[in-house]
Amino acid sequence: MTSTTDRSAGVAFHGEPSIQRTGGLARDGRYLEVAIAGAFALAVLLLHPVGAMFARPYWLDEAWVADLARAPLSRQMTLSSSTSIGWVLLLRLVPGHAAQRYRAVPLAFSAATGSLAYVLVRRLNWRSTFEARWAGVACGAAVVLAPVSLLPSDLKQYSADAAISLLLLLLCSRTERDDKRRSLIEFGAATVLATPFSTVAMFVAVAAFAGLLGSAAIRENWRRVRDVLMCGAASGALILTYFAAVVLPHDNQALREFWHAQYLTGSPVHMISVAWHRILNLQSSVGVPPLVMVFFFAFALGVLCLRGHVAIAISAVVLWAEMFLLGAASRYPFLDIRTSTFLLTVSVLVACVGFTWFVFSIVRRRRALIVVAVLASVASLVFVVRHDIRNYRFSYEDTRGQARYVAAHRQAHDVVVVNEGDNWGFAYYWPGQERKSYVLNSAVTTGFVMRIEGINAYYVPSRRASDVLSTMRSAVSAWRALGGDGRIWVARSHAPRAEGKAWSEAFSALNLQPVAVTSSPEPLIVVDPRGPLHP
Repeated sequence: MTSTTDRSAGVAFHGEPSIQRTGGLARDGRYLEVAIAGAFALAVLLLHPVGAMFARPYWLDEAWVADLARAPLSRQMTLSSSTSIGWVLLLRLVPGHAAQRYRAVPLAFSAATGSLAYVLVRRLNWRSTFEARWAGVACGAAVVLAPVSLLPSDLKQYSADAAISLLLLLLCSRTERDDKRRSLIEFGAATVLATPFSTVAMFVAVAAFAGLLGSAAIRENWRRVRDVLMCGAASGALILTYFAAVVLPHDNQALREFWHAQYLTGSPVHMISVAWHRILNLQSSVGVPPLVMVFFFAFALGVLCLRGHVAIAISAVVLWAEMFLLGAASRYPFLDIRTSTFLLTVSVLVACVGFTWFVFSIVRRRRALIVVAVLASVASLVFVVRHDIRNYRFSYEDTRGQARYVAAHRQAHDVVVVNEGDNWGFAYYWPGQERKSYVLNSAVTTGFVMRIEGINAYYVPSRRASDVLSTMRSAVSAWRALGGDGRIWVARSHAPRAEGKAWSEAFSALNLQPVAVTSSPEPLIVVDPRGPLHP
């Protein structure tokens, strides 16, 4: 197929009338597309627990990201070991002073994901504009209603990963249709620019370039093959340079150990078996039986190839192969729900394309039946995920209440003890003017810990019982050195049952009688080595 044919095929690939023939209708159609895409963004706001997002304090995984957003710019690169530096910079741009305002960024990307899903599917080569539009509605709804899309309402970059992945696939589809070298260069630039904001953009870029290369080779367009190779090599070199300069120097061994259970280990047969079982356990994440999704995913690959979207089909397959190989190499967790949000979002979208085409083929262009089928499918999805809608899944960790209470009641001779899981949130919400230090620590998954200076604070370095006991001994010694007429405040958060037992044993060993002074699930504790205390 020649490049001329490629360009001409792109003019009416999704059933749109040409602008030259019906300019007014085309403009009206564009307004409708914008309205539908905007409706998906609004729907995301209605589906997420927006009130809780901006009212509930940050939990552990969010608190250290919020601390990063307040860190000096000069230290941003060294501290962002497991968070994309571009993501943190976006958080810094959020105006205002509200403590939980940073959650507006993941919410915005979640809204963008729904709109991008609609646009991507809408621009595929359906048999008519009507089918294209309703297919976009069906697939956009599947993406925004998938439990994996309803989950990332916390302050992490997973919603950005999903949105950027769909954006790159949308640009990949556009590049496949446009044989001009300029579109290829623009796509390559987009992959490079996306990487600082979403690390997984690198994986999507590799898959997309593989798709473009395969598409050009199938069409025997050897000039395009050469251009894709050159552009891919240039983009890859820039992305690898970024990784070598920014990501790899701050790689965190503790973080890799944390994800060890999510890697793929053992023989190749064992890896495949584990991967398959993880796929079979995805129903709570994708909202449909996994085997159904696998079937329609495979069916969609054939549909995409037959309709001229070979690059998207290849990209979807290569992306899964990449993630499997990275899991086998112990470099990226395979099918962890949060870190694989982007992969599952892409997979839900592709599978829904197959399902929608299958349904549309059955109803055979009967518009009324198409509308009924789409609305019935959306309604069934709503019913399946009804418990996930507006549900804030993360535990209530009130580091905000603890920090504010201690700041309001602490006296000069008091001592403060903070457990490992509380140091980031306690520092973030501390309302005093004391200096907050960012201390590099390769022993924790975040790569750094927070310290507040000038408040006689002692920080437990780990969850081990020995560290809990030794830190409490140091706190009691400091209390004595200060005159023995103060209190010891104990702020704990994100403490598993084993750590709770360690604290009980430490209090008992030191003959301390703790008293809870707040009523949250993780109450602030005050103890007085002189005996029982009722604050």
